[in-house]
Amino acid sequence: MLKLPEILLKYQQELLKKIPDFERDAVKKINWDFPLIGLKGPRGVGKTTIMLQQLKHHPDNGLYFSCDNVFVIEYGLLRLVSDLTIEHGKRFLYIDEIHKYPNWSQELKNITDSLPDVHVAISGSSSIDIISEGADLSRRILLYTIHPLSFREYLSYYHQISLPPLSLEEIFTDYKRISFDLSPHIRRTNFDDYLSEYAYFYRAQVKTTDEYRQLLDNAIKKTLYEDIPRIFALESSHLLTLEKILFLLSNISPSEMNFSNIGKKVNINPRTAEHYCSILEKTGLVSIIRKYGTITHTLLKEKKILLSNTNLLKFYQHLFGGEPTKGMLREVFFVECIKRARADISLHSKQDYLLEYKGKKVICEVGGRSKKLKKPDANTFVIADDIITGYENRIPLWIFGLIES
Repeated sequence: MLKLPEILLKYQQELLKKIPDFERDAVKKINWDFPLIGLKGPRGVGKTTIMLQQLKHHPDNGLYFSCDNVFVIEYGLLRLVSDLTIEHGKRFLYIDEIHKYPNWSQELKNITDSLPDVHVAISGSSSIDIISEGADLSRRILLYTIHPLSFREYLSYYHQISLPPLSLEEIFTDYKRISFDLSPHIRRTNFDDYLSEYAYFYRAQVKTTDEYRQLLDNAIKKTLYEDIPRIFALESSHLLTLEKILFLLSNISPSEMNFSNIGKKVNINPRTAEHYCSILEKTGLVSIIRKYGTITHTLLKEKKILLSNTNLLKFYQHLFGGEPTKGMLREVFFVECIKRARADISLHSKQDYLLEYKGKKVICEVGGRSKKLKKPDANTFVIADDIITGYENRIPLWIFGLIES
């Protein structure tokens, strides 16, 4: 009878046959030589695919397995890694769904202490907080956030259109030339398709929009009803309220998206609404933007809460039989792109958003071609949805989809 390590080896051979060649932007930034690295992000962004692609570089001395396998839990993580290393010569181990293994942080610490020559890559929920875990892993691990597909990655993967990755600095200093040079490659239909149903990697596994929506619905429900209770110890009776908040965020205007309004509509107090939205933000389902200069969390109205990407927005609107407003779609896309760039974004008192990056500050108003600024100046821009090339102080919205993750 085969032991678990032998079973995992046979299973891995089948997995590697199905891995696409397309490589995400994030892969290039990961230091795979570090002894312990972690990939975190929402379900469906391609964390498993990234690990399996890396495994292809050394299939003879590497192995992938997932902690949602009950046999792995019964066998024991430390024991399994030790057997794979000592008896089978595996030095590169890729461990998926790490948050599903009990006491995972302590056993990872034991692995790094007792097997210093082993390289371990783990993946798990966006909610994983290495710092707050019982075992001190914060100084032992390099942690990387994997985002949904960017517009640039979508064009490359689905349409074989290769465009250069951009930084925020390049966009704000040279948007007129860049947008003009790249405009022959930009089609509004491609942009609309991306906004609707191409943010998650598993869209390539199915043929129809309805099938994609089923997969997206499954991923959301697994996050709400499996990941959140496990990580946050939230009682099941409260989980439906989290789902109600997601529904709500697709159906109220951005100006109404604050904790007080959310609390009223789902019958909870503003503090509880803030706590629940914070949980949803940690899982990668929601983005929270705070007002610039806000010192205290008591200013509950000085925040805006958005769904984290336009595919989620379109999905929930479809359930209601409607379409999101253009304003909501634009803001969700813009905020997602800025967070991908790891820039600081906050609410501005006069316009929509204040961005801070590399010591610079720019003010942005998100809208359409005819959007007017309340107070124009050299550092204030209209991020316009319905233009292809930039002019004056108007930057096309699509260009932010080229930001490198």
